[in-house]
Amino acid sequence: MGNRSRSKRYEINEALEGASLPKIGAYDVSLPTVKDPHGYLAMYLEDKNAKSCVSLHDKPPPLPPPRQFKPSLVQTRSWIDDEDKHWLDRSLSVIDAKAVRACVSDHQRINSELVALHAKVAAAHEALAREQVQRKELLAAIAGAEALAPVCHDRRATHETQLRVLENAIASTAADSRKQRAQVAAAKVALEAVQQRLHSGRTAVAEEAAIRDAVQHEHATREAVSASVAAAMQRMEVEALRRDAALREIQTQCDDEAKRLAHLKREAKASATRCQSVAQFVSQCTREYAERGFALPPIER
Repeated sequence: MGNRSRSKRYEINEALEGASLPKIGAYDVSLPTVKDPHGYLAMYLEDKNAKSCVSLHDKPPPLPPPRQFKPSLVQTRSWIDDEDKHWLDRSLSVIDAKAVRACVSDHQRINSELVALHAKVAAAHEALAREQVQRKELLAAIAGAEALAPVCHDRRATHETQLRVLENAIASTAADSRKQRAQVAAAKVALEAVQQRLHSGRTAVAEEAAIRDAVQHEHATREAVSASVAAAMQRMEVEALRRDAALREIQTQCDDEAKRLAHLKREAKASATRCQSVAQFVSQCTREYAERGFALPPIER
């Protein structure tokens, strides 16, 4: 029983290091009862109680040492149990017992507030971590989009180069067509001349046959030229359709990438706003936590 009382006194002295109360002495729990209210013992006890009360209220409270929060102790067991309270009631005077009870109630209330504040800080840290992860993902997506932008510009430059090549081919084909038309016109003029010569020299059969062969040859040449002109025109139409389709595809890709980049920028801006609000809330909690005189736990990243 004596060892248990000493261990209890040691635990209470350790708990009251930051309070404004003197430590519990090593006097015996079982105080002698005063039967004679006018004896020397009664006068001594009364004077002792008066001196302890005066020293309790006159002396300034000592500065509390820095304490570290241990949530496991608060969650598993109470700071002081009923047996300790009864022991304090038997050991201390009335004023000391009231002061200790007030200190115990304040300690329990501060512990509950501290647990709630730690829960808020942990929730804020988790929200901040989620926002940071989301911000990193958005930044990675923006970086990917910005990395794809040069590829799209390269594709557009390639398509523009192909378009210029097609335009040059179309121009050369048009020049060939104009040349062939000029040849056709010249052939037509030659045909008219041949017809005039045929009209003037119908009497000569051999000359007429030669002229007929020349006319047939010129006609075959004209048909070949017409066929080549038609094929060139068809190729020009096909190339023009292919060019229009390529331009539409490039414009669609550019519009999609621009929309995606704008959407990613809006999401990044909203994420930055949320991170700023969460950081302000964490700083406010930290400031309130520091005003209460407690040390913050390290932030886990």
